[in-house]
Amino acid sequence: MRALILYKQENQTKVINPPCGRAMSPDPCFHAPPFYDCKAKKGIDTGSVVPHVRHCEDISWGLKIV
Repeated sequence: MRALILYKQENQTKVINPPCGRAMSPDPCFHAPPFYDCKAKKGIDTGSVVPHVRHCEDISWGLKIV
């Protein structure tokens, strides 16, 4: 089973073609992940920490298990 994502329009005049697409996985996107690395004491890219977690297709700062 594959999930579909409905793409958001940037403005009301341009029609997106295709209006939806397949998602990486059926798991939901976590829209508010932590981005602070306590050991390094700085902000990090949480989508590159482990290979099975990626950024969401619809929200660039969100995380998703693939």
